[in-house]
Amino acid sequence: MSAQLAQAVQFRPMRQADVPAVAAMEQRAYAFPWTPGIFRDCLGAGYACWVAESVEGLLGYGVLSVGAD
Repeated sequence: MSAQLAQAVQFRPMRQADVPAVAAMEQRAYAFPWTPGIFRDCLGAGYACWVAESVEGLLGYGVLSVGAD
């Protein structure tokens, strides 16, 4: 990865304010997308929710739920 690309893309925790943009990406990517409410619930439940962004805006997102057993 070049130094220029590493500076251009930033990863940070998802915020409630990101939900509309994340849900719009989800709509474009999946036939049965999650609703904005599901993303809000994930944030409220404390799941690890992250976004990738650049100066152009959000580029991607991820939600991680860890379970044992």
